[in-house]
Amino acid sequence: MRDNGWYRVLLPCGLYEGSPVVTLTGWPTETTPLGRPSDAYVTRIRDGLHETYPEMPPTDIDNYLDAALTPGS
Repeated sequence: MRDNGWYRVLLPCGLYEGSPVVTLTGWPTETTPLGRPSDAYVTRIRDGLHETYPEMPPTDIDNYLDAALTPGS
């Protein structure tokens, strides 16, 4: 971790076809309180999932998001 700059923390997201995937963020998780994303953000993600996976029923998308946004799941 670098001590300066906005995008200084890499968070692992898992694997994609055997390759590690990370996201960049600005603050270490220890100093940033976790909270539910805004409704507008969740709606944007829901729309993107529907566009990417049009065969996925809306209830499955909602269930997926609910599980992803529930702490400890």
